[in-house]
Amino acid sequence: MDGKIILGGYKGSALWVWGGDWEVTLPNGAVTSLLPIGEDLLVGGEVKGKAAVIKVRNGEILWKKELWERGWVEVLGEEIVAGVKEEEEKTVMVVEKV
Repeated sequence: MDGKIILGGYKGSALWVWGGDWEVTLPNGAVTSLLPIGEDLLVGGEVKGKAAVIKVRNGEILWKKELWERGWVEVLGEEIVAGVKEEEEKTVMVVEKV
């Protein structure tokens, strides 16, 4: 992103994104995808058992959207995500517009 390496995953049990001179963590989560969009970074993952998409700029969380419980999500594009969730003891694939 702008020539910088961005890393994401988990640190301990927290969702973690690192941009060199900044860091974002959210308790009880993990990153599954990172997608740079202009100056912003869309982060897909899971936070506290819910699939979540987070928009970050320079280490500041601009917004966070929780999508469904018992699952995770990957950001595919600026407005579309895909992931899985548990539903009635089955794991199902979900594609959703955000």
